[in-house]
Amino acid sequence: VESSVLGERVTILDNVIIERGCLIGDDVTVGPNVRVPAFTRIARRRMRKMGSPESMHDDSDDDEEESVWADAERTESDPMDGLDQFDRQAVGAEGVGYVWDNAVADAGSDADSDYSDDDTDQRLRHLHTLGSTMADAAYPESDGDGSADEDDDDADELAHLSPQEEFERELYLTIKRACDDNLSASKASLELKSLRMSYNKEQDEMRVGVVQEVLRIIDIDALADSASRTLRRWGPVIAEYIADGRDQLDLVDIVERHCAEEHGLDGVRAKLFVRLVYLMYQLDIVEDVAVVAWHNRALKKADVDQELVRALEPF
Repeated sequence: VESSVLGERVTILDNVIIERGCLIGDDVTVGPNVRVPAFTRIARRRMRKMGSPESMHDDSDDDEEESVWADAERTESDPMDGLDQFDRQAVGAEGVGYVWDNAVADAGSDADSDYSDDDTDQRLRHLHTLGSTMADAAYPESDGDGSADEDDDDADELAHLSPQEEFERELYLTIKRACDDNLSASKASLELKSLRMSYNKEQDEMRVGVVQEVLRIIDIDALADSASRTLRRWGPVIAEYIADGRDQLDLVDIVERHCAEEHGLDGVRAKLFVRLVYLMYQLDIVEDVAVVAWHNRALKKADVDQELVRALEPF
């Protein structure tokens, strides 16, 4: 496997070569004796264009009537029922999966920008969207009214971003999109996992970035309600980046730095810090012993805002 992204529960059988840039979705099986060409995308579910005979057929709920994503599992009404539908040439004799055609993916995303409710292969969908967005930015089309110059400026700005700055930008956009589209915690988590794999980030780096962006969502003018609402919604996502006591200490460090350094928090820094730590304790993201340990350690550190440390003492 060369520089490719593999989802969860992927099975690679004997004598399989996966060339660079491939995206293999969750639950896919490849092999045996197969070479997957560079930049191939294989998913467990079949993709089809809107308006195809299959997509017009409805044997499920009405809200799934126009879904672009088809279930790979055969049903009684499937005209291919009883036949081996998997792309054997691509996935092998024992393989399970379908190749996603770029043209079909583009048509599906244009027809319906809101993906179906299926969580499967969220990584592939995010990476396809990211790649398409970057391509559009790099090759803007003129509409004749001068907007191409603005697009050129945007493309130049993107071209000058460092890898870290590009990651931070995509992280911000991912969380913003999750808020705008009111995605569930599980779907937002899948989007963030795909982003992590795209940029090859460590767990610690993701924890810092995700927590910082989530904390910036809080409306200071409605601090108590907004902090509670934000943490209760994003708490399950943050918890995925907390594995042990060390991670809990690091989490409190991140919250302290946000409250101490973020602009616009004058007069509410200590109140916000205590509120956030208490909410994370209520949501079982951090334990009381971790908070006490952080407090005792912070008393001896010069680079920690001692006003915030003192505010945490009653905890």
